[in-house]
Amino acid sequence: MELSSPDQPEAVPPSGWLATSSNILRWIEDILNDLAGWIILGVMALGVLEVISRSLFNRPIPGQISIIELSLAAIAFLGLSHCQRNDNHIRMTLLTGRLTGRTRHIISIAMLFVGLATLSLLTWSTFTSSFLPAWSIGDVTTGGVRIPVWPTKLLVPAMLTLVCLRILVTLIQKIRVDQDVPWSDAE
Repeated sequence: MELSSPDQPEAVPPSGWLATSSNILRWIEDILNDLAGWIILGVMALGVLEVISRSLFNRPIPGQISIIELSLAAIAFLGLSHCQRNDNHIRMTLLTGRLTGRTRHIISIAMLFVGLATLSLLTWSTFTSSFLPAWSIGDVTTGGVRIPVWPTKLLVPAMLTLVCLRILVTLIQKIRVDQDVPWSDAE
């Protein structure tokens, strides 16, 4: 069996409960990624309508700036887990690019642990220090149209939780195939 690169977590297909978990996550990630695309389209349409409304009728769309600002968090975070699944993050491979075999695999596992720990702390922090206060005081945008801010602030820890679950599935998968990874590519 030819093993995948440690940078391609889905190349070795998981089995059993891990496959079920991965498939459920994949389904959710695909839907959320598509939703992010539709939100981008909506923001672009709103921008065009704003220009037309100002140019032709000299009337701005009320709350347009607030809607776009709140949409940016959704655009950025809805596709994050999808990006993690497909390993599409920007990375610096100056050191890891020179590693091979088991050494590279072990470093990859260690970095997943670091990422999981970091994102878990960020998830907790954004939930407790951003969402909870906004929700408890009923935070809204300023201006003529008052839009609740808490849904956007809840979206961030929710999407970070999804990324943590994806990293956990990837981590378990990599640990399960660890014994099959040779120490060097020559083996």
